[in-house]
Amino acid sequence: MISVLPGTTLSIREKFFDDFNEPLIPDSTPSVSLLDSDGDTVSLTYATPDTAVGTWLADITIPKFDNKDSLEYTVRWDFEADGVKYRSKENIIIEPTVEERESEAVALYGDSSFLINVPIATNADAEPVVTYEFYEENTLLYSLQSDDEAIKYSTNNYSTNVALPLSVTGASLTPRLAVVRYSRPGRLIPETLTYKVWVITPSIISATSQLENFINKSRISNVIPELRYAISDLLLALSRGLETFNSLPPALSSFTGTNMQGVLLDSWLITSAINLLNMQYMAEGSLAFDFSGQSVSLNIDRTQYIESMLGRLESLVENQVKPLKKLLSKADITSGDGAIGNKNIGGGNFGITTLSRATTTRLYGHTTYNGANAFRRYW
Repeated sequence: MISVLPGTTLSIREKFFDDFNEPLIPDSTPSVSLLDSDGDTVSLTYATPDTAVGTWLADITIPKFDNKDSLEYTVRWDFEADGVKYRSKENIIIEPTVEERESEAVALYGDSSFLINVPIATNADAEPVVTYEFYEENTLLYSLQSDDEAIKYSTNNYSTNVALPLSVTGASLTPRLAVVRYSRPGRLIPETLTYKVWVITPSIISATSQLENFINKSRISNVIPELRYAISDLLLALSRGLETFNSLPPALSSFTGTNMQGVLLDSWLITSAINLLNMQYMAEGSLAFDFSGQSVSLNIDRTQYIESMLGRLESLVENQVKPLKKLLSKADITSGDGAIGNKNIGGGNFGITTLSRATTTRLYGHTTYNGANAFRRYW
């Protein structure tokens, strides 16, 4: 029995042969109907000849349901050849509607594995075979089949938690990529799922907490769930904020952000907060709600407060972050994990003395006579 998800397209085949194993030639194009449990037609489509003789192919669109339980539907083929009507039926299971899969995975550097959720029921013995690939930048670190002993599964009826081995060179604010390739029963084209994998340090986790406290000190429970601050949003803001901090004048820097401390952490949080609020500003604008009734008016719009906060943060960049970058440049501190931010990085005298000698150089001093026409000049 074929299992499908609501809102997807099911590709299905059927063969029509006579008693002598000869393919039947239809009088008209065969029709394919999707019937509900009461026998009523939900959708109707027409088949097309497949490459194999006597085989027909149809793509059936499964309607979107908000079902919490499995639904059993029927696919019915109606085929007529030489005035004789043929009918074929096959039952399918429409799985319950599930929440959108999590496309982010977070792990601490040093962990042996990371966890992703695949929206199919699979395990080491399942068919067809699922392939798991793991990339760092453009480098393929490994490609494993679903029966590999290094993979662990926790399966329910409709999705699977998959623990994959974690093999990276170090922690980073640049996410790695996990790719899952598989084929659903009845589908001709394999499906590909991608997951960002963040491999971070305890210091970065602390920075995400500080960033959320900085932005959401009131701990507001969002009226719209889509506007909540997920850890993936915070990590993306920290990553983009680090690039912003590194690109600020007067000199480009290349801090990795894996252990930012002190003044470097403070400036990094400022640039990260700007990126996070810009993302939140667009989301708030897209989901703003305004309703006016006869006696009730409801308005949900927080963009004005976000815009005001962005203005104050941009002032901090000009008055605090850029001067810090100038001092860092003079002290020749432009790279590292950021731990130096807790140390004295502003001490000492800055200056450069250049001595050149040319025909235009004027030298000043005094001359003493040493006898026998010998002179010694001092400067």
